[in-house]
Amino acid sequence: MFNQKGKVRKSPFQSKFKNRRTVPSQSEHTDLKILQWNAGGMSQNNKTELHANLVKHNVDIFAIMEANLTAEKLIYYQLSGYTLYSLPKYRQVASGILIGISKSLCAELKIVKEVGNSEDKSEIVKVNVWKKGNNFTIYAIYSPPNNKPDFTSLYITSKTIMIGDFNAHSPK
Repeated sequence: MFNQKGKVRKSPFQSKFKNRRTVPSQSEHTDLKILQWNAGGMSQNNKTELHANLVKHNVDIFAIMEANLTAEKLIYYQLSGYTLYSLPKYRQVASGILIGISKSLCAELKIVKEVGNSEDKSEIVKVNVWKKGNNFTIYAIYSPPNNKPDFTSLYITSKTIMIGDFNAHSPK
């Protein structure tokens, strides 16, 4: 997770899942480093910036909202060390989710909701990931402007992380 200045910030859930040793080695960390970015399209410049941040921050999982990728173009966006999954863009100008999961993790991905013809135009991808014996569920969500999302069908626990572009503007 990144703060406004691009610095990595710890998730409030991290301390719960660390090994009990006082100073774990690098390979024993159970922290899950997640990057979420509303890219507004995956240009070559955005791919270069993404790769630099993945390396710099040793990211485990990333979710790119508004990736605007088709299934055919996914082959041009391969990133070393990551398995990529895509919820391809719909007819909208800004849509689609690109998920990258470190090859060092065990994970499964499920498309929960595509834009389709329902009243709720959200796109939702669910990732179950295991790291050092801990299981986390991550929902990557894109909700377009003026949408009325319905998240009642999502299974939320203390090990669930919801990330994305909710287009939830403050009334202030």
